[in-house]
Amino acid sequence: MKYQEYFKQSDFAEVWKTLYGIYQEPDETRPLYQTVYQAVCEMQEDSSHSNKKISLVSLKKC
Repeated sequence: MKYQEYFKQSDFAEVWKTLYGIYQEPDETRPLYQTVYQAVCEMQEDSSHSNKKISLVSLKKC
C-alpha cells in the first residue's frame, strides 16, 4: 500500500490515534494534522512521486 492509499482508505480518527498514541503528538497539533490529512486525500496521484510503499516499523520502548 502506498501512503496516499493509506490516507484515502483511513479516516482521520485512525490517523490521529497513531499520531497521538504512538508518536505522542500534543492535542494542539491536531488541527494542523487534520489539514495536512485532507490535503493529501485531495491530491492527484502522480506516479513519479507516489510509488513509495509503506514500511512497517516495530517500535520498542527503551
